Amino acid sequence: MFYGVCSVVEACNPVKIKVSGQIRTYTPYFFSITFNMEDKDLYWLAGWLEGEGSFVGKSGNQTKCGIVGACTDEDVIIRVASLFESSYVKSNRRSNDKPHWKDVYKTSIHGNRAKILMLKLYPLMGKRRQEQITKVVNSYQPSKHKFTEELIKEIKSLSGIMSQSKIAQKFDTDRTTINKIINDTYMRL
Repeated sequence: MFYGVCSVVEACNPVKIKVSGQIRTYTPYFFSITFNMEDKDLYWLAGWLEGEGSFVGKSGNQTKCGIVGACTDEDVIIRVASLFESSYVKSNRRSNDKPHWKDVYKTSIHGNRAKILMLKLYPLMGKRRQEQITKVVNSYQPSKHKFTEELIKEIKSLSGIMSQSKIAQKFDTDRTTINKIINDTYMRL
């Protein structure tokens, strides 16, 4: 079974990724990040992501790390979201869509959870997806912000006039962190 792969004090099996002609070994430590899935679910997810998923990384000045998937079968996206331990959304149709087109459902995970799952999926993926994972993992730098009370007040004051995504860009962090600050669930270090 794959329950985050290892306990707090254990290192997981290393994953070797080629970077600039050199082999780099990553040994993920999972601490409190876990995924409650059996091996068969992990293999199913790898196959589904091979066809329907994307491994997303750096975008402009922001360093991101995410796994995104979309499909027209709601039951399938529910299963993926369940394995990601996340939610899913139904995409709004554009006004010029064909009436016979199906609705599209999307789900994703981001940050360290995505990175950890990518490293676990890496050996199960095809060459092109392995290259995507390598690029994302090597460019990802988690936010090291320690927001002061002053910055937290500024973020909260912007929440009524800017989207959380725009605020995240302004402060070079992710939208989830901004959401936690706005909703008073941000843990100060």
